[in-house]
Amino acid sequence: MDEDQKGDYQALTLDGFVSHTSAFRALRRLMDAKIFLISLPSHTSADLQPLDLTIFGPAKSKTDSERRSHARLYFQNDGDPVSNDWETPGIIYKGFKAAATTENIVSGFRKAGLSPFRRPTIDDEMFL
Repeated sequence: MDEDQKGDYQALTLDGFVSHTSAFRALRRLMDAKIFLISLPSHTSADLQPLDLTIFGPAKSKTDSERRSHARLYFQNDGDPVSNDWETPGIIYKGFKAAATTENIVSGFRKAGLSPFRRPTIDDEMFL
């Protein structure tokens, strides 16, 4: 951490899954480290989580595409390609590397309304 940032708080956004916010000692360590926890309401994470919006979906698509075009694919009876276990990490890496760009990450935070902060573009009924 830079010297000029020691007093600044940071934000950590999590979905509303109970295990993410039920460990008192972990929450205490976050507070001590000046990390402000933002817990999203249930059933809103698909619309509000920045990386779900712009990284994980494209990464899955790019990984599937890479897997299908990989030179050493074997085909099952139903035509779905299957790679060797030792090839899988490299295929996943290529898919995520293509999707996890600075532009996509920034776009996710903008689309979720977190930076710059703005009221989410989802219906209020989702919060009930």
